[in-house]
Amino acid sequence: MLDWKVLEGEEVSLPPGEITKPIRPRRGHWLLWLLGLFLLLVGLVAGGLWWRVREHEQLIRAQLTEFIEAEARVMAVGDPMQMRPFLDPQASSEWRTRYEILYGWSRPYVGLPALEEVRLENKGTLALVTVSWPAPVGGEKGGREERRAYRMVEGGWRRTAYPIPKVELSEQRSPHFVLRAPPGYLGLWDELNLENFYQHIAERWPDEWQNEPHVTIIIEPEEFALMGESSSLIRTTSPEFSWFEMTSPLSARTQYRVRLMSEVLDRVIEHQPPPPLHLSRQAIISAEQYRMLFYILLRAEEEHWILDEGQRRHLRNRWREQMAGTWRSPFERSLTVPDGASAEDVENAGDLRQANLYFLIDYLIATEGRAIPGQLAQQMAATSLKTFDLATAVRAVTDKPLEQLEAEARDFALLPEP
Repeated sequence: MLDWKVLEGEEVSLPPGEITKPIRPRRGHWLLWLLGLFLLLVGLVAGGLWWRVREHEQLIRAQLTEFIEAEARVMAVGDPMQMRPFLDPQASSEWRTRYEILYGWSRPYVGLPALEEVRLENKGTLALVTVSWPAPVGGEKGGREERRAYRMVEGGWRRTAYPIPKVELSEQRSPHFVLRAPPGYLGLWDELNLENFYQHIAERWPDEWQNEPHVTIIIEPEEFALMGESSSLIRTTSPEFSWFEMTSPLSARTQYRVRLMSEVLDRVIEHQPPPPLHLSRQAIISAEQYRMLFYILLRAEEEHWILDEGQRRHLRNRWREQMAGTWRSPFERSLTVPDGASAEDVENAGDLRQANLYFLIDYLIATEGRAIPGQLAQQMAATSLKTFDLATAVRAVTDKPLEQLEAEARDFALLPEP
């Protein structure tokens, strides 16, 4: 049997290791829990806002895409009356007139542009966009971007003038040329190499055809601006606002450089063949060969100066498409088409003769050297337009028999390049 002893008046203590304390909730845990809940709520709100913004952006892109595609279809038709509802009624009359002049004629349908970038301004009522056009098969890839602006008018988008801030122009100089442009475009100075181009022409082309140039080129970004001004001034827009031919195998920037070189060459070579009026049949044939050769020689100088071999290959393949496997000797002493031919026959025959002569000159340059255009120009200058003969001029610049030269040029022309 167990005996219990009760101790009164004495404190009973436990060993130190067995003392227990009351458990209280920690304040730090509550703060972390509240912070996590707050961040979760913030994330949910931000996610909802992001989703709404994203949804709004997608809606605007869809609206703009639909409008831009409709505008492109009207542009292909080239009817100013159909274009006008697409334009901002508050845009300046000058801007609207330039738009209609530039797009107011029908052109081949090349597809629809793609909307690449959208930047909204003025509380979402102004959209600054970049669109890109599809490149033709066999042409330079990409490089067909276009900057545009659209304004919200009565709940719908309308094409409007692109807001372009004025910038201070920088300058590059040489003895015969001045380039004034925003700093970002001064790289064109080295690309064009104008002073060396002038020296190349001056050393090879007839002196009596030349003009010692003193030309200023001014580049200022502006929509729908055309190149040209006077004999001593070339005023043009910047590459990203420049018009370009959509069916060309060359990119927009490459086309811009070629056109600029053409403007420069027009101010270096003053000679212009007179129209073949009141001439005999044989004199008209001579004049036709003379004029066609003259313009192809100018084009050859521009292209061989500014384009690389890949870009020239793209152009040659485009000429091949026009030829459609057909060759007509450039040396023929006959009119392009017989009397009584239709306008379409005249145009097609002229295109074929021009394409064949283009390949003949290009092949001569490839085999005989870059001096060929100038050498042929010297032969032209020494001959009357009424008595000019292409075969005689070509014999003077090559040792090859004409039959062999034409056979090689024909093979070169009819064989597509990869």
